[in-house]
Amino acid sequence: LISYGLWLILNIRNFHFEGFLQIMINILYGNGSGNQLFFNAVLWFLPCLFITRLSFTILSDISRNIKILIPTLLACSIAGYILATAYPHLKLPFGAETAFSSIVFFGVGYLYNGSAKLKQLLDNKKITTALFLTVITVLFSLSNFYLSGHQVDMRLNRMGNYFLFYLSAVSGIAMCVSWSHLIKQNKFLEYLGRNSMILFVSHLIIFSYISKILFIWLTPATISRFRNLYFAPLYSIISITIICSVLKLYHKKIYNQLA
Repeated sequence: LISYGLWLILNIRNFHFEGFLQIMINILYGNGSGNQLFFNAVLWFLPCLFITRLSFTILSDISRNIKILIPTLLACSIAGYILATAYPHLKLPFGAETAFSSIVFFGVGYLYNGSAKLKQLLDNKKITTALFLTVITVLFSLSNFYLSGHQVDMRLNRMGNYFLFYLSAVSGIAMCVSWSHLIKQNKFLEYLGRNSMILFVSHLIIFSYISKILFIWLTPATISRFRNLYFAPLYSIISITIICSVLKLYHKKIYNQLA
């Protein structure tokens, strides 16, 4: 609650005291749909991650037998897709409607971690494997986009085609693992990895301020038109620079003194 309150303060320009009680209810409900977490929409991920991790822990405690675990994960994926398509407006506490789908990826990670053959397949340090996974990830993703007509959005529980969703997601994860084995030690990437959660929960607020600055010279239509191709990399670079600078200042001026 304290951390969510801090994000609310950072986005104080959109805050209305007359709606304070509703804001507290929205925070406790923990679902990011319907502009409930207007002060930082990406915070929906944390409650959903909590319930996903808790659900998978319970599931794996019941049985770690692959013959039981795989059918259970398959059932979760089907249940999640039915909820997403048949009841698109259903929004449960902590994003539980999305957790049915996200628990599948926890399971895939668990199965990968326990499989020497899968690890050997992705850890072969062959660029052909990484390139192949990159190509099929792009193909599956684009196919899903053109068939469904919209981007995948886990926050809104919008997945598109069932098979293409999971094929693109799993191949994308495998692609990242494969490329990571090809990259030698890189301090910058390691730093981003250690602070990935901070970057994730902070970037959207910085994006909003960057947009306000760009609106001085550009129209909203222009920004929307070139957003994905030109502005997305610019936004990312500026956000990473600002957040990393703040983190460096924090460690230098505050954290080291407290330690």
